[in-house]
Amino acid sequence: MPFIGRDKEIALVREELLRPEVRLLTLTGPPGIGKTRLAIAVATDVRDRFEDGVWFVDLASIADSALVVPAIAHVLRIREAAPQALLKLVKRDLRDKHNLLVLDNFEQVTGAAVELADLLEACPAVKMMVTSRAALRLSWEHEFPVPPLGVPDPAHLPGADIMSEYPAIALFVERARAVSPSFRLTASTAEAVARVCARLDGLPLAIELAAARIKELPPPAILTRLESRLDFLTGGTRDLPARQQTLRRAIAWSYDLLDPTEKTWFNRLSGFMGGCPSDGIEAVCTADAQDRADTLDILRSLIDKSLLQQEAGGAAQPRFRMLETIQEFGLDRLRATGEFEAVRERHAAFFITVAERAEVGLATAAQPAWLDWLEREHDNLRAALRWALGRAEAQTALRLVATLMRFWLMKAYYAEARMWAERVLAATADATLIRAKTLRGFAHLLWIQGDYERAKQLSEQSLTLSQDLGDRYGIAFGVASLGLHAYLKGDLEEAAQCLDRSLRLARELQDKWLVSLVLNILGRTVDRRGDPALARQHLDEGLRLADGIGDRWLVSLLHTSLGVVSLHQRDAVPAAKHFNDSLGLARDLGDQWGIAWNLEGLAAVAVTAGDHERAARLLGAADALRKVINTPLTPSERADLERTLAAARAALSEADIAAAWAKGAAMRPDQAIQYAVGVGESVTTEAKGPASLHRLPGTLSLREQQVAALIARGKTSRQIARALFIAERTAETHVQHILNKLGVNSRAQIAVWAVEHGLLTSDGNAE
Repeated sequence: MPFIGRDKEIALVREELLRPEVRLLTLTGPPGIGKTRLAIAVATDVRDRFEDGVWFVDLASIADSALVVPAIAHVLRIREAAPQALLKLVKRDLRDKHNLLVLDNFEQVTGAAVELADLLEACPAVKMMVTSRAALRLSWEHEFPVPPLGVPDPAHLPGADIMSEYPAIALFVERARAVSPSFRLTASTAEAVARVCARLDGLPLAIELAAARIKELPPPAILTRLESRLDFLTGGTRDLPARQQTLRRAIAWSYDLLDPTEKTWFNRLSGFMGGCPSDGIEAVCTADAQDRADTLDILRSLIDKSLLQQEAGGAAQPRFRMLETIQEFGLDRLRATGEFEAVRERHAAFFITVAERAEVGLATAAQPAWLDWLEREHDNLRAALRWALGRAEAQTALRLVATLMRFWLMKAYYAEARMWAERVLAATADATLIRAKTLRGFAHLLWIQGDYERAKQLSEQSLTLSQDLGDRYGIAFGVASLGLHAYLKGDLEEAAQCLDRSLRLARELQDKWLVSLVLNILGRTVDRRGDPALARQHLDEGLRLADGIGDRWLVSLLHTSLGVVSLHQRDAVPAAKHFNDSLGLARDLGDQWGIAWNLEGLAAVAVTAGDHERAARLLGAADALRKVINTPLTPSERADLERTLAAARAALSEADIAAAWAKGAAMRPDQAIQYAVGVGESVTTEAKGPASLHRLPGTLSLREQQVAALIARGKTSRQIARALFIAERTAETHVQHILNKLGVNSRAQIAVWAVEHGLLTSDGNAE
């Protein structure tokens, strides 16, 4: 049978084995990883390098360490003798020989490791290659952990032609074609095959067992059945050892070698989802004081036995993970022992407690670290939620949803947040502060998604609950929410009244975070009411407060608002700075909504510098991102965007705009952010030129600026047409565009605007 997808590993193991200082090389790895086949492939490849031969010793059927030396002697054809005498005979036979001994499946006879060391000491030209699910822990040993086969990232799948180059995919295809020769990797099958291989952790045995089912089931059906992979992945070929004919048997082989304490901790560790943080292990795996053990020793033992992995760097605290196939086996054992519910309860209690600390930390300078923790433990938090709802622990679930809502909103997990909020609110109706908090968080989500009326209803419910319970913070927040609703609906008078009241309450509470948040909405409201100076005053104060407490997300939000106010004042240079500052923070935090906002803002700035193609691209990128996270524009945002588009349309053809928009939509967010960097630079550069340019709103094209200057000189449409060598009808169209863009209704107002913005030179000529 061909050995698929291991060319790199064969080369690495060969290189390591042939190093003069390497006498004992142990290939380790979890069940089904392909250690035996790798060892055989390497042994075959290097046999010409060992003049006295390569010998393969299969230890799979041996459970007694005392029988290892006899097994070696048998392979070497050494005559039987008493055990002590037999070891001497083996040493004598190998002392002057240049052999390679391949010892397969050593994990259940590790007690014989000392005898291997004795052999190596006595036989200086002998090398050993051992396969084992656990390291031998000898001073002679060099370990080579056998990795899973490479799989594509399910979140960013390449095309079918590229996908077939991944080792796991290649193995699946080869084994599938062995039972169904007509099978091909096509555009219709590639995605499902890739997801199958990813779900199976790139384990060769699991992939082979799945591919063998292609005769009965297409790849999408195989993927669906992997919810119970241990029961599904059976029926290996008859020439495989019995332990490798089902995935369950392969894992049970390792599990049965654990001692009782290791089995207990293995079972309980399987209760974590997506990995386990070191500070949660004892809390979840220890039932009482009598149950405590040396955690580090147990973890090290499970890692050595390839049933647990320590994640590579990144987190401040060590973190551990099981392959999903192994974890499923552990969960089965956990249920069989009757401990499943108790472990789940301790698991939920731990993660709720830390999540509540994280929520507080999200409004401080520790925000990035807590965002990272919440992202890493998201699967564990989801598992806690599922358990609580499944057990009808509605208050526990409600508490966790209320706690996580800020994280979900900051990271644009909008669909998930909505799903959990709907479920927990339907599961309980108790009048509690937690319910009020959940309602106001859910309302904020609905505003982001454009469901204004339902958002208002939930805000009113939350406010009523807060008033009944005497929660002053909830009242301040609830009143601000109603102010936000009024702002979004265009009732600026009502919005200002609500927000002024909320601001007074927040100041009384001395809650800097809430004061800053309210000032942001109030600043936007005041700006739309025509008082930019007061708007800046509110937003500057909010920015100082947010910066003082270290909330980078809130700082980003306020920079965006200041950018919008600057744009409305036709001041492109500070607008560019605010949008760029906000965009950098949004990028670092992974705030996709913030990224979209600032790309739109920088598009408006781009037209100020006459860079209309860049503006269209940025709008395309922002639109694509909004579609992904499902965040429609608010009415005021839509109006701003239409003004930016109108400016681009005045300078470019519809075909050019469509092409630029499509290019932007095809960009990844990181590419769009990098592309947007030049906007601020171009505006700053232009600001050093004619004084008028950077003060012009991004709504007038250069041609329209010329028309406006001629209107200021008293020219009629016919005279403008003659001066610019265009048709009179075209001149009239330009005039109408200018009236619309500037929001004025007479030529006289255009003339005033042109003079104020320096479109006339001192001698009265158009620039």
